[in-house]
Amino acid sequence: MLKYRLALCSNVFPSSTASEALDNLDGPVEKVLKDLSFNIGYGVYLSHKASQDFLQHRDLLEEYKDKLSSLNLAIFTANAFPMSDFHESRVKEKAFLPDWRSDERLFYTQSVARCLAFLGQEEQPLSISTCPIGYSSESVCNKSVENLKIIAQEFRDLEQSKKIRIRLALESEPFSAFNSTVSLIRFLAKSLPNDLDYIGVCWDLCHSAVIGERYEEVLDVAKQHGVSIVKVQISSALKRNSPWCEHSIADLRVLENGAYFHQTWCEEAGGFVRSYRDLDEYMLDIKEPFEEWRTHCHVPICNQSYSNGWLATSWKEAVSAAREMGVVDFEVETYTLPSLKGVFRGDRGVEETLALEMEAAFSYLELDTQGA
Repeated sequence: MLKYRLALCSNVFPSSTASEALDNLDGPVEKVLKDLSFNIGYGVYLSHKASQDFLQHRDLLEEYKDKLSSLNLAIFTANAFPMSDFHESRVKEKAFLPDWRSDERLFYTQSVARCLAFLGQEEQPLSISTCPIGYSSESVCNKSVENLKIIAQEFRDLEQSKKIRIRLALESEPFSAFNSTVSLIRFLAKSLPNDLDYIGVCWDLCHSAVIGERYEEVLDVAKQHGVSIVKVQISSALKRNSPWCEHSIADLRVLENGAYFHQTWCEEAGGFVRSYRDLDEYMLDIKEPFEEWRTHCHVPICNQSYSNGWLATSWKEAVSAAREMGVVDFEVETYTLPSLKGVFRGDRGVEETLALEMEAAFSYLELDTQGA
């Protein structure tokens, strides 16, 4: 029986090329590992350019695999979301482009799959997370479904011919084509009923927390519709239930000018909920009272609270429930760490914080091996 597997998501490290992906292993990744007393997996993030570099220069891919092996990093998952550099000065909607209507998205995913098949361990299942079809509702169309069917068939053929099992995991995000994990599950069950052995969902706990999605409902709906939770991304959103003060508003201003979307949900008295596509919209209503405020900002899972009234959403209950349902693959994803400033990361460096996050997840999962 397969044990739980825990990976560090490498999209926290800037790497738009194959050379940069290799440099990360010799630099920041080694710094994270030196503070750990246990082995972990590595969630490979490859941009389109990096995947093409590796496929065109197989010696680089061999070197990458050898280095991963020397660091004792198990490879069982990859992230094909976004397609280009995740650490530009402005990412936002570009993270979803090109969407699944485009053959470019299909080609990119195929390239990542070929790299992952080479890097993965023999006879161990693999997964690739991808965008939730696209950012706009227009991206959900026949062309997108056809492209998903093509990738599912390729994964089916790969398993039959080479005994390599890969599954695609679509990841919902607030204000995207699929706002919730539940709506995405229902779409997959309806649109791709014959491909659910190769297509499922990547459940990002930060995204679910922002919109107030109940983990019990996510798992119940997945079970009812026969859709797999391919992997759980252990992550925390930023929240608060105390009034704004001068210092907390200043903290918010720093996030407002960041590279990523910070979709925001406010629950007010009487159960009324307001939602905002980004912080610049929310700042216009900042004087409105709220009972709980949550925003899409991945903050360290090793922290539950910060100064100035900031809190992190809980992830442990959802992880426990997912384990009970049979999910085995987990990934810690805090890609925002390099850009977090002030109270949200404190004086710790990125590598030290990542090590603390992996320790928190490892301890809670009660792992005694790397899970391979």
